[in-house]
Amino acid sequence: MEEIKAYKPKCCKKAYICKGSATRHEKLCCKNPDNKACITCGHFITDYHTVYVQPHGDQNYGDADYDIKYYHCEVDGVNIGSDYFNDNNAKPFTKNCKNWVLKEGE
Repeated sequence: MEEIKAYKPKCCKKAYICKGSATRHEKLCCKNPDNKACITCGHFITDYHTVYVQPHGDQNYGDADYDIKYYHCEVDGVNIGSDYFNDNNAKPFTKNCKNWVLKEGE
């Protein structure tokens, strides 16, 4: 096995052989708090919607119910990055949001 030198951005666990690639990634990464992206915001809420599976006839599916993960913004209540609810008002993950605040524990 050969040991190599690599560069790791401060925002995530990826590693790059070239320093320029790591720097470029850091400028674009949604996990970098400097980019003020949804995923690092204190208003970014992860929630779950349970889908209940109805039994058909005499069949009992038991644990067939499942949860769908979705995200929303606490400030404006809009769904973020989820097409499950067919919400025309849903917005994509954003960067440089005017309502961004640092998530506690970051």
